[in-house]
Amino acid sequence: MTSAQLDHLLIVAAILLGVIAVAATLWWWLRQRLGLGAGGERAGVARVLGVQGASRCVEALTLLRTLDQRGDGDALAKAWHAIEIPLLQALPDCPPPLKTALRRTLEDCAGRCPRRDAARAMMTMRDALHA
Repeated sequence: MTSAQLDHLLIVAAILLGVIAVAATLWWWLRQRLGLGAGGERAGVARVLGVQGASRCVEALTLLRTLDQRGDGDALAKAWHAIEIPLLQALPDCPPPLKTALRRTLEDCAGRCPRRDAARAMMTMRDALHA
């Protein structure tokens, strides 16, 4: 191998390492931002608790949908216990279309949740949204 070929190979390797580093950083950031992965529900719960009014309903809906899609019933139960009362306090500020989406999501989550007390509480809130 000539010196020029070796230099070219080193440049290509450096570029590949840079691309891999950027991709790994982006992957980590998205998992943290979207609340995915181990412990990701904590970030989602923090977002729910960090806002007020209708914004809290939006963040709760996003968190519940994410956990439901992941199929992680234990994380769903933990998150529910953390957001149940703050979400209840925010319900009067939620617009009707958001309440409809929240009602459907609560029903889906209750079906997936392994903790009966949490599932029952989700269904109770869902029923209250129906009235």
